Amino acid sequence: MKICIVGAGDVGSYLAEKLASEGVEVAIIDRDAVKLEGLSLKHNILTLECDLGQSDCFERFGDYDLFLLLTDNDEVNIVSALRLKGLYGKENVVVRLFKPFHTPLVERLGIDFVNAVESTVRSLELLMEYPPAKAVWEIDNILVLALPVSGEHPLVGKRLRELSPIREEFLFSVVLVWRGREFLIPKGDTEIREGDTLYIAAERERARELLERLGWANPKVKNLFVLGYSRYADYWFKRLAGKGITVKFFHPEGRVCEEVVTKYPYIEAYQSLLTDSETLKAEGIERADYVWCLGEGDEKNIVVGMFAKNLGAHRVGVLLKHPQYEEFLNRSSIDAYILPKKVVAAKVYSLIKGKKVLEVVELAEGIDIYEIPYEGEEKAVKDLKLRECDFIFAVKREGGYLIPKGDTVVKEGDILLCVRRV
Repeated sequence: MKICIVGAGDVGSYLAEKLASEGVEVAIIDRDAVKLEGLSLKHNILTLECDLGQSDCFERFGDYDLFLLLTDNDEVNIVSALRLKGLYGKENVVVRLFKPFHTPLVERLGIDFVNAVESTVRSLELLMEYPPAKAVWEIDNILVLALPVSGEHPLVGKRLRELSPIREEFLFSVVLVWRGREFLIPKGDTEIREGDTLYIAAERERARELLERLGWANPKVKNLFVLGYSRYADYWFKRLAGKGITVKFFHPEGRVCEEVVTKYPYIEAYQSLLTDSETLKAEGIERADYVWCLGEGDEKNIVVGMFAKNLGAHRVGVLLKHPQYEEFLNRSSIDAYILPKKVVAAKVYSLIKGKKVLEVVELAEGIDIYEIPYEGEEKAVKDLKLRECDFIFAVKREGGYLIPKGDTVVKEGDILLCVRRV
């Protein structure tokens, strides 16, 4: 397969390297030679410095199978997709969008797309729905939750097989264990330790009840503080209408506060520095169920988030644009973070593969959650030996997913949701 990527930013560069490492022939186009310099040295990657607004950059790639339009400009991506379809007859085109109002347009045009803002805000909503989790993914009726284990947690010292009585009440699987700096594929005798993060797959319908049963308090978020402003914050404010959540928004510029209140009258806006402890305390930051730092700068969001924790905020999440701070945040007092690059890259990658691919933690960690069709005789899950699947944690059957037990029989035609080290 030959894939052409337009835009050598974080997502484009990452996908180019990942796909090339899998043996895919990749070309990547950008008008910035500096962004292309490192990629040009990679095996299987052809780079082209070209400005889409000034040249016909696609002439050299007539025999390519798939085009990923991943620039930071919605209009450039949409127009380029139309050119590829209309002038070159290319049907396999995926565009990245940022502006939610472009979604209906590309749907009518029949173009595959990933909306970075909508996808990121959906991830925020899942974290609000399950506050104990550091990250949440949804696959149809199945959720995968990354849950940190504190020193006083009742599961510390238990082995996974000791959770069998709870599995009689709830269908769930421990998919992965993150310990130190590595993932462990769980087994029955795996001991749960302080500092672990358990990746638990559960049926959405009973996920809240399950968390309580396993020892993670899961209160509903009723009071939310938002510190800083970005396109993600703006779209989230729109989605919060009628949710029954008290939202307090803080920003140093009066103009921004006025704009937010005018567009979203149910938001309480306060003009103040994001580190104005007097104002934040007066408004009850220590009583907020969640504090999200959603400004434009990573460093500022991190500092403001740590400042909020120091003021007594119960749970704090931050928006990140770049992945270099992830390891630091995983070891800090910050409770959760959202990385649009990761969200978008995973969704684009799933479209490329033509199957659902979910990257756990970070794509570069080399852990895929993906679907494979089962072909073979009927067998219990505990008896299956699949080279391409390290762990089966869900089975898709008759249009829905189920969490299997060891004696669950897998049949031909089932779709297995697997964890695999890449």
